[in-house]
Amino acid sequence: MPATKIRLSLLVLVLASAALTLAAGLMLFSTFMFYDDEGYVLLSLRNYIAHGHLYGAVYSQYGPFPYVLYYVLHALGFPLTHVAERFLTLLAWSSCATLSAWTVWRATRSLALMLAVLAAVFVYLWVMVSEPCHPGGLIAWTTAILATLGWRWLAEGRWVRWAAMAGAGTGILLLTKINIGAFAAFSTLAMLLLYARHDRLRRWAPWILSAG
Repeated sequence: MPATKIRLSLLVLVLASAALTLAAGLMLFSTFMFYDDEGYVLLSLRNYIAHGHLYGAVYSQYGPFPYVLYYVLHALGFPLTHVAERFLTLLAWSSCATLSAWTVWRATRSLALMLAVLAAVFVYLWVMVSEPCHPGGLIAWTTAILATLGWRWLAEGRWVRWAAMAGAGTGILLLTKINIGAFAAFSTLAMLLLYARHDRLRRWAPWILSAG
């Protein structure tokens, strides 16, 4: 592909992502939901950092990974405030849409498909406006990283690197929200079965996965 077309596609992606990020920021910092999941999660994070005893003294329906992650971030100086959390949510929202669009462009070299995916992922993650600070942002970001690097490394035949990343990403998702982690584990298993070196296992893989 000509270098001019590549640069043009990158420029379009950057400009479109910047415009959507601005729109997302305006929505995030002008919305407050009456059920206040944001406050509940923020309070549980603060209580865990102050007292520990997750699932004992501190209630949560999520796994321990987000709490350990925020503990480390807070120790490094990250403030647990509404503003800081909304900026982090904005980063997750914008980067997920951009990474997804970039992956599609790398796979298809289609500017139209790239923009379609950018818009679709952005709209799909619109719910982040209602629940900033929610572990959903971490889940979406982890999934986007798995897809972006996974496609690249599988296309390059770097199976060991892909397997290590898939294992780590699946572990993060399992320790954040177990049902999402289960879907990630199933997807990883599907790839291993479909591309298994054993001929008989590879032939049976589509039937096994369909039954599953």
